[in-house]
Amino acid sequence: MAESKKNKKPLLKQYKVVLINDEHNSFENVIYALLETFPNMSKTQAQNIAMAVHEDGKHDVAVAHRELSETYLVWLEKFGLTVEMVEVA
Repeated sequence: MAESKKNKKPLLKQYKVVLINDEHNSFENVIYALLETFPNMSKTQAQNIAMAVHEDGKHDVAVAHRELSETYLVWLEKFGLTVEMVEVA
């Protein structure tokens, strides 16, 4: 019997890009950085993420394979944001 797609693990390890709250970035800068880094993200989504980071201290902004997650991390850091990359278990 063939294994269902639902039970298969991704071929590449997945990594979360986590945006961390800091005291030096404004909401506007966070929103701008998110919109520039993730072209398909809506302004409302970016605003919701900025608020979640503010309220919770951090928030996942992407899950992707290592190379793409590293690219997101570098872009967000270029905008001065505090981010980390965490392997998905």
